[in-house]
Amino acid sequence: MTFKRISIVVIGCLATGACSSGSGGTAATPTPPPPPPPPPPVDQAMGGIWVGVLTNDMSQTSELFVALATDDGRFRFLSGESGLQFVGTQVINTTHIVGTGIGYADPAVPWLDASVVSDTSTDGQLIERDSFSGIWSTASGESGNFDLFYNDEYESPSSLSLLEGVWTAYDDFRNPTATFTIDAMGQFTGQNTSGCTSSGQISLIDDRYSMYDVTSTISNCFIAGDYSGLAITGELSVPNDAIILSISNTDRALVLGLEK
Repeated sequence: MTFKRISIVVIGCLATGACSSGSGGTAATPTPPPPPPPPPPVDQAMGGIWVGVLTNDMSQTSELFVALATDDGRFRFLSGESGLQFVGTQVINTTHIVGTGIGYADPAVPWLDASVVSDTSTDGQLIERDSFSGIWSTASGESGNFDLFYNDEYESPSSLSLLEGVWTAYDDFRNPTATFTIDAMGQFTGQNTSGCTSSGQISLIDDRYSMYDVTSTISNCFIAGDYSGLAITGELSVPNDAIILSISNTDRALVLGLEK
C-alpha cells in the first residue's frame, strides 16, 4: 500500500470513528471516577434564647427556665421561679453538646451538701434554632433533665443606642428597687435601695442578635465584687423596652430585670 493510500485510510477512520486496533477488538469503556465523598457533618450553632422546663430528679420538681447561649460556647440557665442558675461553657460536636460550669443554688434551698455553689455538667442534643434538651448534674449529688425551645426574639438586632437611657428595676408590688443609667457607649452606673452601687460596661457580641456582654463592679454592700455575664433585650410594651442582666462570679450569680 502506498503512503498516499495509508493516509486516506487513516483520515477516513478518524472521520467516521471506526478505527480499531489489535486483532479486531473494540476499545475498552473508561471507568467513571468515584463520586466525591459526602461533606463532613456541620456543627449546629449554639447561640440563642431558649425557654422551657428544667426538672430536679431529687426533689421531683420542675421549674420554668430561660437559657442564654452564645455561638462561642457560653451559657447561662436562669430559673424564672427561684434563684437557681447554671453558668458555664459548652462544646458541640455536630448536634451533641457538652457543658461544664457552676451551679448556683437558690439561697433559700442549698445543694445536698449544704453549699450554694457546686461544679455542674450538662449533656444534651441541640437542633439549631429549634430545640435544646438533655441532662444536668452537680458535684453535690443533684441531677435532672431539661427541655428548651428556641425563642426567635434572639434574632432582633442589637445596638448600644437601644440601651441608652435610664432604666428601673421594680419589686413584685411595682416599687422601684434600683435605677441604672446607660450612656451611648454602653457604660453604666446604678444604685439600689439597699445602698449597693455598680458601674460597668455593656458591649456588643454580634449586632444581628439581641445579646450583649456585661462586666460590672458592685460596691458598698454584701454582694460587692467583680462580675461578668450576658444581657438580652426584650419587649414589654414596645421593642427593646426591657433588659435582663445575668452576671456572676465564683461566689454568686445575680439576675436583674430593668424597664425603660
